[in-house]
Amino acid sequence: MCALLALKRNENYELAMIAAMLHDFWTYVTGKSSDHAEKGADEARKILNVLGNFSDSEIEMICDAIYHHSNKESDQCAFNKILIDADLLQHYLYNPMLELPKEKAERMERLKEECGLSHYAIGEMMCRIHHNELPVS
Repeated sequence: MCALLALKRNENYELAMIAAMLHDFWTYVTGKSSDHAEKGADEARKILNVLGNFSDSEIEMICDAIYHHSNKESDQCAFNKILIDADLLQHYLYNPMLELPKEKAERMERLKEECGLSHYAIGEMMCRIHHNELPVS
Protein backbone atom coordinates (compact mmCIF):
# COMPACT_ATOMS: atom_id res chain seq x y z
CA MET A 1 0.00 0.00 0.00
CA CYS A 2 2.86 2.34 0.80
CA ALA A 3 4.40 1.93 -2.64
CA LEU A 4 1.08 2.58 -4.38
CA LEU A 5 0.41 5.72 -2.35
CA ALA A 6 3.99 6.91 -2.93
CA LEU A 7 3.67 6.45 -6.69
CA LYS A 8 0.28 8.18 -6.70
CA ARG A 9 1.72 11.10 -4.71
CA ASN A 10 5.03 11.34 -6.60
CA GLU A 11 7.16 10.31 -3.62
CA ASN A 12 9.99 7.77 -3.40
CA TYR A 13 8.21 4.42 -3.55
CA GLU A 14 11.31 2.35 -2.75
CA LEU A 15 11.93 4.19 0.52
CA ALA A 16 8.21 4.04 1.29
CA MET A 17 8.31 0.23 0.89
CA ILE A 18 11.29 -0.02 3.25
CA ALA A 19 9.49 2.16 5.82
CA ALA A 20 6.39 -0.03 5.49
CA MET A 21 8.36 -3.23 5.99
CA LEU A 22 10.08 -1.92 9.13
CA HIS A 23 7.38 0.25 10.71
CA ASP A 24 6.07 -2.37 13.17
CA PHE A 25 9.38 -4.17 13.64
CA TRP A 26 9.51 -3.40 17.37
CA THR A 27 6.08 -4.93 17.92
CA TYR A 28 6.98 -8.05 15.93
CA VAL A 29 10.20 -8.62 17.90
CA THR A 30 8.95 -7.78 21.40
CA GLY A 31 5.21 -8.39 21.18
CA LYS A 32 4.73 -4.95 22.75
CA SER A 33 3.03 -2.04 21.04
CA SER A 34 3.70 0.63 23.65
CA ASP A 35 5.92 3.33 22.08
CA HIS A 36 6.47 0.98 19.14
CA ALA A 37 6.83 3.79 16.60
CA GLU A 38 9.66 5.50 18.45
CA LYS A 39 11.41 2.26 19.42
CA GLY A 40 10.85 0.85 15.95
CA ALA A 41 12.50 3.89 14.36
CA ASP A 42 15.59 3.30 16.53
CA GLU A 43 15.73 -0.37 15.51
CA ALA A 44 15.15 0.47 11.86
CA ARG A 45 18.07 2.92 11.97
CA LYS A 46 20.35 0.15 13.30
CA ILE A 47 19.21 -2.29 10.60
CA LEU A 48 19.58 0.23 7.77
CA ASN A 49 23.05 1.28 8.96
CA VAL A 50 24.19 -2.35 9.11
CA LEU A 51 22.86 -3.02 5.61
CA GLY A 52 24.92 -0.12 4.28
CA ASN A 53 22.74 0.39 1.19
CA PHE A 54 21.19 3.71 2.22
CA SER A 55 22.49 7.25 2.49
CA ASP A 56 22.18 9.13 5.76
CA SER A 57 19.35 11.24 4.31
CA GLU A 58 17.46 8.14 3.15
CA ILE A 59 17.81 6.55 6.58
CA GLU A 60 16.56 9.76 8.17
CA MET A 61 13.52 9.84 5.85
CA ILE A 62 12.62 6.22 6.55
CA CYS A 63 13.13 6.46 10.31
CA ASP A 64 11.27 9.76 10.59
CA ALA A 65 8.26 8.21 8.84
CA ILE A 66 8.39 5.19 11.17
CA TYR A 67 8.78 7.40 14.23
CA HIS A 68 5.68 9.43 13.34
CA HIS A 69 3.43 6.77 11.77
CA SER A 70 1.25 6.32 14.85
CA ASN A 71 0.58 10.04 15.19
CA LYS A 72 -2.21 10.19 12.64
CA GLU A 73 -3.68 13.50 13.79
CA SER A 74 -0.51 15.59 13.49
CA ASP A 75 0.61 17.51 10.45
CA GLN A 76 3.50 15.71 8.78
CA CYS A 77 5.58 16.02 5.63
CA ALA A 78 4.27 14.40 2.45
CA PHE A 79 6.54 11.35 2.76
CA ASN A 80 5.50 10.66 6.37
CA LYS A 81 1.83 10.93 5.42
CA ILE A 82 2.27 7.98 3.06
CA LEU A 83 3.13 5.58 5.89
CA ILE A 84 0.51 7.12 8.17
CA ASP A 85 -2.17 6.67 5.49
CA ALA A 86 -1.05 3.19 4.42
CA ASP A 87 -1.07 2.07 8.07
CA LEU A 88 -4.56 3.49 8.59
CA LEU A 89 -5.78 1.89 5.35
CA GLN A 90 -4.29 -1.49 6.30
CA HIS A 91 -6.00 -1.42 9.71
CA TYR A 92 -9.28 -0.38 8.09
CA LEU A 93 -9.15 -3.09 5.43
CA TYR A 94 -8.36 -5.67 8.08
CA ASN A 95 -11.55 -4.67 9.89
CA PRO A 96 -13.82 -2.26 7.98
CA MET A 97 -16.36 -2.39 10.83
CA LEU A 98 -13.84 -0.86 13.25
CA GLU A 99 -15.11 2.34 14.82
CA LEU A 100 -12.61 5.13 14.21
CA PRO A 101 -12.28 8.36 16.16
CA LYS A 102 -13.58 11.39 14.25
CA GLU A 103 -10.15 12.57 13.01
CA LYS A 104 -9.15 9.11 11.78
CA ALA A 105 -12.57 8.54 10.23
CA GLU A 106 -12.31 11.80 8.28
CA ARG A 107 -8.77 10.91 7.17
CA MET A 108 -9.99 7.45 6.13
CA GLU A 109 -12.82 8.93 4.06
CA ARG A 110 -10.35 11.19 2.22
CA LEU A 111 -8.05 8.22 1.68
CA LYS A 112 -10.83 6.01 0.33
CA GLU A 113 -11.81 8.78 -2.08
CA GLU A 114 -8.19 9.26 -3.19
CA CYS A 115 -7.84 5.52 -3.80
CA GLY A 116 -11.27 5.11 -5.40
CA LEU A 117 -12.48 2.68 -2.75
CA SER A 118 -16.23 2.45 -2.32
CA HIS A 119 -17.95 0.60 0.54
CA TYR A 120 -19.11 -1.96 -2.03
CA ALA A 121 -15.59 -2.55 -3.39
CA ILE A 122 -14.14 -2.92 0.10
CA GLY A 123 -16.90 -5.35 1.11
CA GLU A 124 -16.41 -7.40 -2.02
CA MET A 125 -12.64 -7.52 -1.53
CA MET A 126 -13.01 -8.58 2.11
CA CYS A 127 -15.41 -11.39 1.14
CA ARG A 128 -12.97 -12.63 -1.48
CA ILE A 129 -10.10 -12.55 1.01
CA HIS A 130 -12.21 -14.38 3.60
CA HIS A 131 -13.06 -17.10 1.09
CA ASN A 132 -9.51 -17.28 -0.30
CA GLU A 133 -10.70 -16.24 -3.77
CA LEU A 134 -8.04 -13.64 -4.57
CA PRO A 135 -5.50 -14.63 -7.18
CA VAL A 136 -1.99 -15.31 -5.92
CA SER A 137 0.91 -14.52 -8.22
